[in-house]
This record gives sequence, C-alpha cells and structure tokens, in this order.
Amino acid sequence: MIVYAFIIVNTVTYAWIAYTSDLYGQVIQNLILLLPIQIYGLISWKKSAAKSENNQIEIKVFTTKNWIITLVCLAVFWGLYYVFLNHLPQIIHTAFGGKMIPPDPSVGMDSLTTVLTVTAMFLTSKRYVEQWWFWILCNIGVVLFIEGLFTTKLTPSSLVGDLSGAINWLQYGIGAIYGFYLWRKMYNERKHTAEGAVHPGIKMD
Repeated sequence: MIVYAFIIVNTVTYAWIAYTSDLYGQVIQNLILLLPIQIYGLISWKKSAAKSENNQIEIKVFTTKNWIITLVCLAVFWGLYYVFLNHLPQIIHTAFGGKMIPPDPSVGMDSLTTVLTVTAMFLTSKRYVEQWWFWILCNIGVVLFIEGLFTTKLTPSSLVGDLSGAINWLQYGIGAIYGFYLWRKMYNERKHTAEGAVHPGIKMD
C-alpha cells in the first residue's frame, strides 16, 4: 500500500510539469483521470487489508463476464477520448482564449495508451490479477522507439532521448510481467490454502 503514496506524488508532480510545458492532455490524464482512481485504490486496499487477519489484500481474477465488460468499455472510452483529444485545442482556446495549442500528432496512440493506463489503474484499485495484462500493454514505448528508428532522422541528442525513454518503458514492461507472475502465484497459493481449509484431508491411523 505504501507504493500508492509514491504513485500519487508522481502523478501530481508530473501533472505540474505537463502544465508548465503546455501538455494539457497529460494534465487531464493525471489530475482528472488517474488521481481520483489512485486515491480510491489506496482506500480500497486499506479496507481489504483491515478485513484480513494477516493484513493481506484480497486478490481476485476475471470471469468471462469481467473480460467482456472491460473490453467493451475500453473500446467505447477509447473512441470517446480519441474524439476529445482531437477537439482539445478548440476546447482550450474557447475556454481560456490565447493562442491555439498545436494538435496531438499521434492522437490514436495517445488516446489508446491513456485509456489502457486508466483501465490498468482502475483494475489495480480493484485488486484483479488481470491488471497486469493492461500494464504490459501500456508499456509499448519500446515498440514506438523501434518504429521511430525507421521513420525519423536520428541525431545524437534524439537518439539519447529516445533510447533513455525506451529503457524506461522496458523497465516498466519487465516489472509488469513480473507483477503478473507474482500476483498469479499468490492467488493460486491462497486458493490452494483456502481449499485445503474447506476440505481438510482425513487422517489415517
């Protein structure tokens, strides 16, 4: 649960950096979409741990119904956020005036990664093992870096910047894969222990 404190601080500070850099889409993603989910997640995890005798949170897995609802909602919100990002320069210009901010150059990918990140964070707050599939999908920065090698002219400065970003996303991806392995292992161990308690073996003389 202590990780939530670092996540919340990271979200707020990154939102401030994004605001000072005129990255309003990132401000919206962090302050309006992610921060409320993170606060809810911290409260939810604390409640789950309080119900446990050994201070462990409950770990859950998806049913078929959960998969269907999640994927349908993801597709719908991706479409809605795509439209929103397309019109964001006009919305900000109408609301605050000033010069028109430039449009998002990769609105499709940015809207998808935003929706995937929000989905992953929400499933984390609900303590589902399947959160890790969405965290893995979020970390596609390495793929974008490799694609950029073939589509843009490389300079020493851009190579260093892109490479450091790719390494960063690679670390996140490896962490997400390990997270899935660890949570799945813990879920199976707890399930096995619970089943053993419900159906204890018969002691033979």
